[in-house]
Amino acid sequence: MNEKVLTIVVPAYNAELYLEKCLASFICPSMRELEIIIINDGSTDNTPIIAQGFVVLYPGIYQLINKENGGHGSGINQAAAIATGKYFRVVDADDWISTQNLSSYLTALKNIQSDIVLTHFHTVDMKSGRRIPYKNVGVDYDMDYQPEDLLPIMEKAAHWFSLHSIAYRTAFYQGLSLSLTEKIFYEDTEFSVLPFADCRSIRLLDLSIYEYLVGNTSQSVSISSYCKRYHHLEIVLERILNHYQEREGINEAKDAFLRSRIRMLLGTYEKVMLIYLLDKTSGRKAVKSIRRGIRTIDAKILSKSGLRYLGLLICSYTKVSPIYLEALYSRYKNRLRK
Repeated sequence: MNEKVLTIVVPAYNAELYLEKCLASFICPSMRELEIIIINDGSTDNTPIIAQGFVVLYPGIYQLINKENGGHGSGINQAAAIATGKYFRVVDADDWISTQNLSSYLTALKNIQSDIVLTHFHTVDMKSGRRIPYKNVGVDYDMDYQPEDLLPIMEKAAHWFSLHSIAYRTAFYQGLSLSLTEKIFYEDTEFSVLPFADCRSIRLLDLSIYEYLVGNTSQSVSISSYCKRYHHLEIVLERILNHYQEREGINEAKDAFLRSRIRMLLGTYEKVMLIYLLDKTSGRKAVKSIRRGIRTIDAKILSKSGLRYLGLLICSYTKVSPIYLEALYSRYKNRLRK
């Protein structure tokens, strides 16, 4: 039996419309080096039937675990505990992998020992099919960086760490004994942030691996989902803030990374509460309270966020349309990538 180079966990809940494309994307000449753990999170549709079909066709590669519904984080927690691959990453059931780059990716992973490996990804609009690249640029590829090496570009580098980019060396991740918050959305921020404080080496590969489907109104990042689940954002923000407070002995680069990621999450929370939420009075009150609490922890976290907050506050009072604001934000992000 070949040693597994990469464990991919696929958390799946009622994903029958997307799961076959996701699982088929792992079929490549080097697939024997893969361990695919499909976590059926209490689905009530044909998700487990589709998954079992791949288990039967490709024994020793795909495996299916059926469990009661516990949320996205519970699936990652369960799979991480049993992963045997040298590296470990997550692919959501409605996304897929760039099959043509997968063998090259596995070859690269075989020859390195970095704690964290980052790759490029695309967003794919489910209606138009438009693919937008998200690339980690401005650094040398195929070499190890220590966190402090990234300090001069930490504001930009912090954006590179997302579920769609990250693979962790399995022994490193398992050694953290990290348990993601279960039964909530947005815990993928915990997955992409919390391990950084303990990492010693980061490798960036010039490969585009992940295809991230966007535009689905049922997604956790849709406006309606944010409005229903803003309390989940508060839970994740509180956990990362607690992690920041407990950061004894962390160097400047890791400190800067955590501050930057907290600001990013805070920005999402402020946008939801000040723009998306219908009860904007309550939203403004909640944001003010959160910012006051962060200031008591470390005022440096709020640096560089004042103008953003003021702009969103003005938009809140003037009742700017969320759709219009999102269009402006999308144009701004596209300009930054050029």
